Amino acid sequence: MEAEDFRAVVGGIIQKSDEVTGRIVHEVENQEAFEEVAQNLRVLARASAKDKHLLVVGLQGMQKPRVVTVTGEGINDVLALEVADVGLAMGNACSAAKEKADLILTDNDFEASLRAIMWGRNIYHNVSRFLQF
Repeated sequence: MEAEDFRAVVGGIIQKSDEVTGRIVHEVENQEAFEEVAQNLRVLARASAKDKHLLVVGLQGMQKPRVVTVTGEGINDVLALEVADVGLAMGNACSAAKEKADLILTDNDFEASLRAIMWGRNIYHNVSRFLQF
């Protein structure tokens, strides 16, 4: 789906202030339409930084919320990296993207992210086994 059609169906992002915490919360204008589109969405073509942010916020606001990971390296990816549950910055990313990311990969390929996830899961399982012992 092209990003222009995606925005036309879903709308934009609404910023609200959470009364309890006082933090700014982002929501999709038409969450129901987003959920219908998200069921069949595989590729979002010609997406801008705002479209990435809209996609992350929409996935997190679904009836069954999704854990969202965003990879980025440019200044335009900072907002999506900040909002995502896990932000991955590549090795040659700008300093703003590295600052907002949760995980910074030294290599500039996606295979490095798979290795990082594998090692992270391995460490998690070993620590949990040790604590159970």
